[in-house]
Amino acid sequence: MLKCNLLSNLKSGAKLCLLQRVAVDDFRFSLDQAAALLALDFVLVVLRDFLLHLPAGQFEIQAFPAYGAGLICFFLAVYLLGKILNKANTALMLTVIVYSTAPLFVFLQLILGLIEKGVLAEISAIYFGLGYLYFCLLFVVLMRSVTLMTLPMLRFALLGLAIFSLVWIIPGMYFGEAHEFWSDSSPVDREQKDLYAEYRAFDAE
Repeated sequence: MLKCNLLSNLKSGAKLCLLQRVAVDDFRFSLDQAAALLALDFVLVVLRDFLLHLPAGQFEIQAFPAYGAGLICFFLAVYLLGKILNKANTALMLTVIVYSTAPLFVFLQLILGLIEKGVLAEISAIYFGLGYLYFCLLFVVLMRSVTLMTLPMLRFALLGLAIFSLVWIIPGMYFGEAHEFWSDSSPVDREQKDLYAEYRAFDAE
C-alpha cells in the first residue's frame, strides 16, 4: 500500500510539474507518505551531489544541519499557510503535494549543475535560460499546490508564493553550497589551499 500510494503521488506530482490537469483527490495524504517523500528527496539530493562531484568527491557531514534548516523553513512555511487558510491538515497536504514534485526538480538541478561544471558544454549557451525556466516552473508549481487546496484564485496563489519564497526559498538560497553533501576536495585540501592563498598574498605584498 505504501509503495502504491507513493507511486501515485509521484505520478500526480509529475503531472503538476508538467502543467497537466490534476486535482487534490489525485494525491494520497498520510504521515507515512509525507515521510516517504521526504526520505526519497534526501536520497536523491545526496545522489545528485555525489554525481556532481565525481570522480573524487568528499562527503560533507556539515551538510546535514543545512539540509535540516531548509526542512524547518519549509515546515514553517506550510504551518503559516495552514493558519492563514484555516484549513485542516494543510501542512501535511502541502508537504505531500510539494515533495511529490521534488524528483523532477532534483533532476533539473543535476542538469544545471552538470552544465555549470562543463560536463554538458554543448548546451552551456542555454544555461541561464534553463535557470530562469527552473525558477519559473518552481513558482508555478508552488502556486498550483496552494490553489489545489483552495479556490483557484490569484490572491491565494500569490499568497502561497510569497510565503514560500520569503520563509523557505530565499533562506534556502542563503545556505548555498552548505547544502551540498559532497565536495570536490577534502577539508585538508581546502585548508592547504587557504594556506597557500595566504602565502601568495604575503608574497604579493
